[in-house]
Amino acid sequence: MIAQLKSERKTKSEKLFERFCTENDIPFSRIPRSKEQGRKSPDYMIVMGKQNVAVEIKQFDANSDNKKQLGENGITGVFEDKMIARVRSKIKKAVPQLKMQSEKNIPALIMLYNNIPASPKYVHPDDILQAMYGNEQATLIFHVPSDAPYIGRLYNGGGRQVSLKDNTSLSAIVSLFEDFERNELHANFYHNIYGAIRFEPNWLRRQNVKHFIPVRSENEFWVWKEA
Repeated sequence: MIAQLKSERKTKSEKLFERFCTENDIPFSRIPRSKEQGRKSPDYMIVMGKQNVAVEIKQFDANSDNKKQLGENGITGVFEDKMIARVRSKIKKAVPQLKMQSEKNIPALIMLYNNIPASPKYVHPDDILQAMYGNEQATLIFHVPSDAPYIGRLYNGGGRQVSLKDNTSLSAIVSLFEDFERNELHANFYHNIYGAIRFEPNWLRRQNVKHFIPVRSENEFWVWKEA
């Protein structure tokens, strides 16, 4: 069942999401915005088999710095800490829309789309990893008298948006992006291991869909492993 609200203008990311659902035979419905003050709802509901799944769409658009760089150089840098901070901001804004769904035992997804004219066209997996599980940090140890530092403990530090106590209503973050050469849409699912309600990878297995879970690497950092 497809519900379309003609009164609402759709963003590029919403149009691409609906196209992705249509091309992959995923039933979807657009959820009307709640008129009740303080009550927030997600953008869409999809159906995986008999399971409803809530989806909140978040789009990255060029900010003033990006636009200035694009005007001067034709390219813009949007990554590193700035992009990680942007992903964190999207999580914070999206979770209130999803929290109520988890209380109904419904898995909840945040779908990110990068609408900034830059390369790569997708949201980088490492930006999502650090936004979710914390900044990569290292403890430096100095030897006296040489005073030459070496790396001691490696770990994920501050800024994490998911934990046993934080944002457990989030099942996964999904990066939606376009393969322009093949005219295909792809979706990478980055799962929240602390999610109270899981989105099972076997619910959606396609050639253009990948699933990743975080695991501890040999140096103690979280890394993505395909599931």
